[in-house]
Amino acid sequence: TSCTNPQVTADCEVYFRLAFLDPFQGTVLANYAYNELGVDTAYTLAMLGSDYDQGLVYYFTEAFEALGGYEDAPQLVMYCRAMAAGEEGKYQDCISTLENLGQFKDAPMQLNYYRARSLEATGALPADDLQWYDQDGWTSYFCAADIYGGMPLFRDCTARSEACYEAVYARALALGGQNNYNAAIEVLATLGPWGTAATQADYYAACNLSASGYPLLAADQFDLLGEYADAPEKAAALRLSVYENAENYMAEGKFGPAYQIFSSLGDYSHERGDAATRAKDAAYRKGESFLTGEERDYDEAKEAFFLAGDYVPQEGAAAADRIKECWYLEGQSLLACETPEYENAKLAFEKAGDYSDAATAFSRLCYQQGEAILQGENPDYAAAREAFGHGEGYVPQDGAAAADRIKECWYLEGQS
Repeated sequence: TSCTNPQVTADCEVYFRLAFLDPFQGTVLANYAYNELGVDTAYTLAMLGSDYDQGLVYYFTEAFEALGGYEDAPQLVMYCRAMAAGEEGKYQDCISTLENLGQFKDAPMQLNYYRARSLEATGALPADDLQWYDQDGWTSYFCAADIYGGMPLFRDCTARSEACYEAVYARALALGGQNNYNAAIEVLATLGPWGTAATQADYYAACNLSASGYPLLAADQFDLLGEYADAPEKAAALRLSVYENAENYMAEGKFGPAYQIFSSLGDYSHERGDAATRAKDAAYRKGESFLTGEERDYDEAKEAFFLAGDYVPQEGAAAADRIKECWYLEGQSLLACETPEYENAKLAFEKAGDYSDAATAFSRLCYQQGEAILQGENPDYAAAREAFGHGEGYVPQDGAAAADRIKECWYLEGQS
């Protein structure tokens, strides 16, 4: 390396230096000035921001003073007072004094250093104090860290820069610990790729989803975090809570919400049954609920049984067969209403397929409808003929064929 700063190779045994160290150059210059030129007072001039200039000035001054020389005494007194004020935490006094010193010694570097120290102190509120966030104390830490980062080899700047980031991270954790997730995420986002800040921000995003009433979205977010912190445990707990919520709906007879929740759990498995099967069971029971009571809803029942898919309960018919049953029952109800809907009933029985006696039920029920009309006090012969007409082809075990009953209707109407 061609760098002359001794800290670059302080802990490394594999570098080869091509130039003399700053301490060597500064000492040679001091010896030349004091011994060869015979001067005992010297002034140093260095470019602001140049690590090489500042380093050389520092080591020249150190060696020159050791030989008995001295720098400008009034400025040196001001410099010492500024350093003392800075270490006592009197940063404004320190900064104003260093500003007046201009380019004296390493005053420019010290000026930046204590400005950063001042900003660092501004952000130093208790970790659990929310005022720290409300007053943007964390931004002071970032400003300080940026200044420290600009002169990594000066004093303890590198360590202080890292400490600032650690302080911001600790405050973010404190905000998250108080369930102030949005604030914590905002602070962590400013840390960028530092440490685990990005992962912790994702963790709090999942926590925020959970707190906002989106447990499954939160569980998915925790899954993306792998084994980070307690993410696996939180994901499992959230899915279990959703599963148990669905079970509570089942116990209350609210099969619709239970179906929706079980379905949302996807392939989640539990010792009391996997979510997919429980969803089918909920849909099946929902279908049954529409077939009970005085007002049956066959369409809703069919839709529910359809959602149950290939489900077969331990005791009862398969969901597919219950759909056929719904068509059969709907066909019966259409013929039993005040104004029979023969065509719709016929269609319903056709869709009932091989359920029970669906194939002959339409003709039989139409025939029975015609008989019932004829047995009334004031028979409606036209309605009876229509009923027997839809029952064409049906011949009861004891009675005339439907075609003959139509003729009977005409005969009775003629008599009347």
